[in-house]
Amino acid sequence: MHVTDVTSTGLTFFFSNQTDMEFIYGSDYRLYIREDDMWRFVNPGSFFTSEGYTILPLSQTVPMTVNFSWALEEDELAPGEYKFTKTIFSPTQMEPGEQTVEQRFIIG
Repeated sequence: MHVTDVTSTGLTFFFSNQTDMEFIYGSDYRLYIREDDMWRFVNPGSFFTSEGYTILPLSQTVPMTVNFSWALEEDELAPGEYKFTKTIFSPTQMEPGEQTVEQRFIIG
């Protein structure tokens, strides 16, 4: 996963599948801010829907834009270092597995 178009109110992320397996993910995400060398969860409000998305095997790149400004206590993120995480699932393995991918970014 990589993140582009980062602003204090949202971002766009891309998944690129370089394997021969299929993965699925939902619209949910987690956002953290680094404070005193620890990651603190930033509660962007109620953002989950039951939509599911598929990342097909072998190099399919899938973009998704996230706007979290509507759910923050402030209108935008404060300056700092952030971590954006998504959980993806592999339903095609013998035992379905999940893994969390992350990308860090800085708001100046």
